[in-house]
Amino acid sequence: MNQKKKESLDLIVERYTFKTSDMEYTHFEALMSAAWLAEKILYNDIYGALELDLVKGWGQSGPTYPQPEEQHDKVAKWNSNWIIPPYEYMSGIRWKPLDGMQQFEVKVEAVKKEEKYEGRVHMIAYVWNDKEFPYLGKDRTGCLLDIVDRSSEKIISAETGKIAIPMDKNKKEDISNAHLGEYGKRWDIFGFLFPPDEIGDVGHRPIELKPIDVEKRHADCAYRDR
Repeated sequence: MNQKKKESLDLIVERYTFKTSDMEYTHFEALMSAAWLAEKILYNDIYGALELDLVKGWGQSGPTYPQPEEQHDKVAKWNSNWIIPPYEYMSGIRWKPLDGMQQFEVKVEAVKKEEKYEGRVHMIAYVWNDKEFPYLGKDRTGCLLDIVDRSSEKIISAETGKIAIPMDKNKKEDISNAHLGEYGKRWDIFGFLFPPDEIGDVGHRPIELKPIDVEKRHADCAYRDR
């Protein structure tokens, strides 16, 4: 008797490092430049693409980017230029746009280059490839196209991988536990339950990361002109 095939869902994992366009004289200035770049990538490239893919649909009016909240103290109030404060990018954030079924680890740093500093943005993307929005003809992975296409001149490195997550043992919401980490000399995905081996259910599996073909991403993203 044939056993029913267990359902799985693909988790796309991508890792990027971006550099700022200009070199800065101080460590702090480079960190601030990197935070500005992170803000642009998160809210212009990722959020904008997700809203058009999942909410509004392409060919409609442009995305409604979130606006920074009004800040105030006991004396005055003002509109901040930041949605996320720079010091949070410096410490590292876990960003969950829209429904949280795609999440991003983001952290910035400053690297000394001779007498100046270069700002860098490190990002790991975790995205369900669930294709559950057929009426728009798109899926959540459109944001990954935009990250590379719209910021390609700033890319130092970009890698992609995919791993099948068994959905008889996990829920979509478990993406909040997803973590790419080193295990010995390999990269593993942690945060999910996988089929048991000799010692029981396993909480991590290896994932192969390959360089992203930037030219192909440009071609795939050619129609995404907003």
